Amino acid sequence: MSTQLPYRETEAQRLTFEILKDSKKLFEGIDVNDWDAVKKRLQSIKELNLSGYGKISDLSIVGEMTGLKKLEFSNTEVEDISWAKSLKKLVRIRFNATPVRGLKSLAALEELATIRANQCSQLTPADIEAIFDLPANSLTNLYLRRTSPELEPVVRRMREIYYGRVEIEYDFSTRR
Repeated sequence: MSTQLPYRETEAQRLTFEILKDSKKLFEGIDVNDWDAVKKRLQSIKELNLSGYGKISDLSIVGEMTGLKKLEFSNTEVEDISWAKSLKKLVRIRFNATPVRGLKSLAALEELATIRANQCSQLTPADIEAIFDLPANSLTNLYLRRTSPELEPVVRRMREIYYGRVEIEYDFSTRR
């Protein structure tokens, strides 16, 4: 097995190798120059935590990790999550101090039970309303901490709709 990982042309592929280059066990037994083999191995990942990566403009490779059950972002600028709609096994997603918009793609995730957004003050009512499209039987926990006060009316409406089925916690103060 080659000790040096190849850097592909797209930022998504480059980022994948940056994140996983120290995961020798993950790549054990495969030729890391064979992108199809690497991609297949990526599909076996169950949890991924992207913390402190700054701005990432292309995270489409995460959409290839179709075995993901738990995905966390912390202090990583992730504005587009349209790739998330392919993560059909995802059960939990967490955004911490992460600029994220367009939660509509989460509506396609039938197993998504927990959404946590902490210090995501850029979320809009439309972003939160997208959660209404989730299958009612999958969502069990919604946590919104230190988000924008303009979300309060839509969150109150969600509490009425999901009363007794979904635990909804929120704090709209944006102070630290």
